[in-house]
Amino acid sequence: MRYYEPAGVEAVLDRMMAEPSLSGGVVHHALIPARRADFVPMPDWLDPRLRSGLATRGVERLYRHQAEAIDAVRKGEDVVVVTPTASGKSLCYLVPTLQALAHDPTARALYLFPTKALGQDQVAELGELSRAAGLDINASTYDGDTPNPIRSAIRSAGQVVVTNPDMLHAAILPHHTKWFQLFEQLQIIVIDELHTYRGLFGSHIANVLRRLLRVCAHYGSHPVIVCCSATIGNPAELAATAALVAGRLGLASHDFAFQSAGRTGEPWLGPDILAEIRRLAGEGVRELVIRPVGFVADHLEVLYDIDIEAQVVAREVGVHIERARSLNTDPVFIAGLADVAEAALATPASGTAPAPRATTADPATAAAPGAAPTPIA
Repeated sequence: MRYYEPAGVEAVLDRMMAEPSLSGGVVHHALIPARRADFVPMPDWLDPRLRSGLATRGVERLYRHQAEAIDAVRKGEDVVVVTPTASGKSLCYLVPTLQALAHDPTARALYLFPTKALGQDQVAELGELSRAAGLDINASTYDGDTPNPIRSAIRSAGQVVVTNPDMLHAAILPHHTKWFQLFEQLQIIVIDELHTYRGLFGSHIANVLRRLLRVCAHYGSHPVIVCCSATIGNPAELAATAALVAGRLGLASHDFAFQSAGRTGEPWLGPDILAEIRRLAGEGVRELVIRPVGFVADHLEVLYDIDIEAQVVAREVGVHIERARSLNTDPVFIAGLADVAEAALATPASGTAPAPRATTADPATAAAPGAAPTPIA
């Protein structure tokens, strides 16, 4: 029997890069120097049993990003954690979950993972940590392989339900009356591997999550959402998008473009959105967020000019564009319209003309001079 001494990571990588059959498939190779860990103490409010359980597993302090995420969840804030692999993202939701269950055993949590393997790994991790803390936690996987008798037990007594978006869509939400214990007490929703929910699949998942939140509201719960991802190709853009939303469109840089010349006799102002996409592509921009400001709903000029025509040009020049969701039937927006309509229909002041009845008009024929400008973030 021949024994080999384990090689260091750098030595293995050097040998791999020296092998043409392997190095030919490497697009970029760089050595990132190590950084000193930024630790913070455990929060004072953490349950002593959980603190002891973490110490048993070698966790006596938290990374700063863990502490900030855990504190935000405790305050009821939704969180997105985007940090490298093996940076302890799981504790950002495991600790708040166990803290909630230690304080109130009737609390519930729902974990969503794109694959069964990831879900089973987290069930095992949660079980080990809860046992180390001396907490009796019922965490179970609910997927296509779960036997029917066990499914019934999970619905009635599962404190942490680990599943996937497909099961949530097909087996849980349509039968929400059987899951009322979960939805009435749901405090935390975890969405892991956030980067996998993109494109058409991502839009489907977004609608499933909207249904989930509506069901929660129906049963009187308002859970905190914790999203995690280690693989984001555009972390800078993601951070910029988060800052944009948080600042209510307080953009650091943006451009205006027009979708079309409109039907009026006013001079064409420009620039055209298609020309602007080409210009930005020439400057090295590869991702754009387009926010139509002239229409509050998915009007034809939005659906065609941006979702079809602009997408064609963007693909030609290698740019990925996303359109911000229109207000459409958003309840807050509809309530605001109702307030405006009621004010317009109110009894006018003495000596003024009667207030007109609220009517609707086709934006294509009743538009202001020129076309609506489109900010590009």
